[in-house]
Amino acid sequence: MSNTKTPARPAPPTLGPECYRGNVNTWECDEMGHMNVRFYVVKGEEAAQVFLSHLGAAPVTLGEQGLRAQTVDYHVRFLAEMHPGAGVYAHVAALEVTPEALRLFVDLRHAIGGHVAATLNLIVRLKDDAGDFVPWPEELLARAQEHIIAELPAYGQPRSLHLEPSSAVASRARTEEMGLHQISLGLVKSDQCDSFGEMRGEWFMGRVSDGIGNLIRTFNPNRGTKGSNVGGAALEYRIIIHKRPREGDIVAVRSGLAGIAAKTFRMGHWMIDMVTGEAFATMEASAASLDLTARKIIPIDEERRTEMEQHIVEGLVV
Repeated sequence: MSNTKTPARPAPPTLGPECYRGNVNTWECDEMGHMNVRFYVVKGEEAAQVFLSHLGAAPVTLGEQGLRAQTVDYHVRFLAEMHPGAGVYAHVAALEVTPEALRLFVDLRHAIGGHVAATLNLIVRLKDDAGDFVPWPEELLARAQEHIIAELPAYGQPRSLHLEPSSAVASRARTEEMGLHQISLGLVKSDQCDSFGEMRGEWFMGRVSDGIGNLIRTFNPNRGTKGSNVGGAALEYRIIIHKRPREGDIVAVRSGLAGIAAKTFRMGHWMIDMVTGEAFATMEASAASLDLTARKIIPIDEERRTEMEQHIVEGLVV
């Protein structure tokens, strides 16, 4: 989430039908004073499910057929903070329509002013109760074509990251060879899973968010200390899911610093199955330090840059 100030420029026109309207709850906000990244995913995925219902594929309808829609690839841009009590709504359109997958564009906005808070670019596939991906029905694809847009709007396009397929060769052994930091470790619980027992989408980002301080402190020891006026803000995320964790799986997130720009830095996060050693997901994020009073991004000065450069891990890709 970037600067909290409302942009002066007019809000861009919405695309597709309205598929979500709600409010930012206090319990959805974190120690930075704004809505935590995982809840952008919660609201965005809810909007995507409502959009699918417009196409005749509501969750209950799919469930009766032993099917479910599941996001396998996320690109999220955070454009404005959302604070407790803020109204939020979302419109959804289709970017690509094929039998194998739908690419959906979700546009989350502030209810006052209509300014964009975040965009989600989702690849959604259809999964059966055996766990296999199956083609979308032809009649659904025809309805989706009615909502297709010509291109990804400029405000939703990748800025620091990319939309290419995964090139990571991720495993527990590889994380140890690369010296990645274990920022999160724990058990997948039932309340983190869907009705099929698989971990919901927001928890990929949520487990990173819950452990991110453990990575930041490797190159900024004062992060999170009492009285500190410096926090952090995610600006962009890419999540590629290779396999969904299930209830009872033991999951670790192992992370490293991947690159530095003038004001921002990139981090790689690999989510690992601690029993099999395989990768559940590979993730990448662009973030910045945030002045918690002025709500402005803090540029990276030369002294800090020199320190951070010593922590860059080569080959840490999504």
